[in-house]
Amino acid sequence: MAWLGAACTPQLPADDKSAGGVDSGEADGAGGTDGADGTDGADGTDGADGSDGADGTDGADGTDGADGSGGGADGGGSDGGGSDGGGDGGSDPGPDYREAGPASVSTATGETRVEADCTLSWTRYTPGGGASGPRVIVSHGFSRAAAQMDGWGEHLASWGFEVVIPGLCFSQFWNADHSRNADNLVALHAALGGGDVVYVGQSAGGLASWLAADRDPDALGAVGLDGVDSEDLGLDAAPSFSTPVYGVIGEPGSCNANSNGTAVYDSAPDATAVRVVGTDHCDYEWETDWGCTLLCENGSPPFPDSETRPALRGLAVAAVFALGGASSAHAAWWEAGGAWHDVLDGAGYLSAP
Repeated sequence: MAWLGAACTPQLPADDKSAGGVDSGEADGAGGTDGADGTDGADGTDGADGSDGADGTDGADGTDGADGSGGGADGGGSDGGGSDGGGDGGSDPGPDYREAGPASVSTATGETRVEADCTLSWTRYTPGGGASGPRVIVSHGFSRAAAQMDGWGEHLASWGFEVVIPGLCFSQFWNADHSRNADNLVALHAALGGGDVVYVGQSAGGLASWLAADRDPDALGAVGLDGVDSEDLGLDAAPSFSTPVYGVIGEPGSCNANSNGTAVYDSAPDATAVRVVGTDHCDYEWETDWGCTLLCENGSPPFPDSETRPALRGLAVAAVFALGGASSAHAAWWEAGGAWHDVLDGAGYLSAP
């Protein structure tokens, strides 16, 4: 396992496609207009080069750092209080995935029978103008529901991905079967038309996502959101994982089995993981509720949720982009020296798993 930008960089698809072409920094150029006029920043010095045009669509509506995060509140390197823009205002750090993306989002619901004992109810989140890049299937945790991941659907879709969030059939105390959930995720993806897919999951949904990515020939990889192993299902499978995996990890505690997901990343051939300091298991839902916070909330975190939750979300979105082929997203967010990585690390939010 690599921590952030250490030796292991995920193996990207040969065509290095930009997952969604939406501000991956991969020359999708859908608007490129921020660079065209250099006015993003009240003094025309946004990065001193109008470089938002380099990644295209973020410039198109100014969502690259909300027209302030890309270039330090745009102009002069004031850095909007020091949290955005990579700290120098002199170069484009790439899009700020902590913020909502440029696309509007519509939703639709459906049901798909994936086996005799399981009909998955799901919500699909579609970006305005249509999706590009891989489909993203997001899974909730043990004894939780799809509603606890709704914010992830909205946020990822705003960055150009089609997102599907199902309610898992075998995720309760009386019927838990994580391997079966993984098979059902693969079947759901096939029923929805197949194609490139990234599996994302929180807690036991992370376990199902790791297994689904390993079993689905369409999968580009998986992202664990404080993913939790059970009965060593993930650990046993990890050495032969066929795709890269990313992990964003909370502090150890009873609700994440003392961060036992780290052993999965340690055993996988192509894994990159980071801990977001002070985060608890509930921070990786969106929106969480009392059903999690009653047992799992960190009562005295070193940083407010209003800072660390956006940080972990930005890392996760960057991981999805990277798995879709946007190497710039990995470099900016997951490697030491990357603009957004250094912003988060400099604030004290990141540590080794």
